[in-house]
Amino acid sequence: MMRDVNTAFLENIYDQIARKMPVNLENKEAFDEWKNTAIEKLKMILGIPELQSLPLEPLVFEQLPLKDGLIRERFILRTEKEVWMPCFLIRDSRKEGKKPAVVLPPYNGSGKFGVIDSSDYGFFMRANQEKKDFYQSHWDFASSLARAGYLVVSPDLRGTGERREWMDSGEETFERSSKRPVNNVAIALGQSLLGINVWEIRCLCDYLESRDDYNGMVSIGGEQEAAVTSLYSAAVTGRFSKCFMINGFNGFRNGALTVAVNSSATYAPSLMLYFDMCDIAAMTCPTELYVQTTPGDLLNGENDNNVLKQAEETERAFALAGAASRFRYNAIEGTMEDAYQNIYAFMK
Repeated sequence: MMRDVNTAFLENIYDQIARKMPVNLENKEAFDEWKNTAIEKLKMILGIPELQSLPLEPLVFEQLPLKDGLIRERFILRTEKEVWMPCFLIRDSRKEGKKPAVVLPPYNGSGKFGVIDSSDYGFFMRANQEKKDFYQSHWDFASSLARAGYLVVSPDLRGTGERREWMDSGEETFERSSKRPVNNVAIALGQSLLGINVWEIRCLCDYLESRDDYNGMVSIGGEQEAAVTSLYSAAVTGRFSKCFMINGFNGFRNGALTVAVNSSATYAPSLMLYFDMCDIAAMTCPTELYVQTTPGDLLNGENDNNVLKQAEETERAFALAGAASRFRYNAIEGTMEDAYQNIYAFMK
């Protein structure tokens, strides 16, 4: 496996001072005490206390009929002073009554356009003709959840979709995000893009609470970067009944540090000093957590050993908390499409 020439030095530092607050598996009381303290520490690391709640003032721009009775809503809501987040939501107009919701964070620079059917947007289709099938598979997944009775919502998190910065704003660079420059500035202020994304997803949950067609149950999940965003959101907010991850469940020492190809939106100041991925996962308990890996993910490690170690410790934490059945890890041999079929079964 290729390694950055600088990682050996950083690995030595990691081995000396990292993971100061590992999950406490001594007994249930010790685990519960650790969890409460760890969540507050994670909030501090992510910069959550500095972010202020404001009236969301949601504004719906359109409600567009799609095929098979689906309606796509396009709206914005305020997440900070003078900061607005564009979102898509699809729902099945043929299903009455209150519905559960699922948040699908963006997995690349395309933002919400890559998650929810955007085939009517000419600029998006022109920029992605060669990847039409790729995006269609993601649109089909979101649509299938809507037909199953979910309110399916996807935001443009910072640096994606309509919120890309000027250097990445052209059609020809639509898949390229502006997450790195945004995160660079955030880190200089002791913040992180990861923390800001978690905050904005919390705002999105608050918006769902205001809808008359929402039943109060919300899930979250995605692949790669979106999976990591989902896990941290579940840990920090405590709002999600289910969380699913396709890849991204990688130990820091032999993943985010050694390979160092993770998105900028998965790092935060001093994060590795205190926690590993399994610690974040343990904080989500008793949220129902389903983790899948697919072949070929560079961060999985040889024979998936980098993920297995995290899964084993997470399993121990959930069992100790009396929630053993609420964590599941599955290393599949199939494709990403197979993984999404498994997720659909998990969500039904």
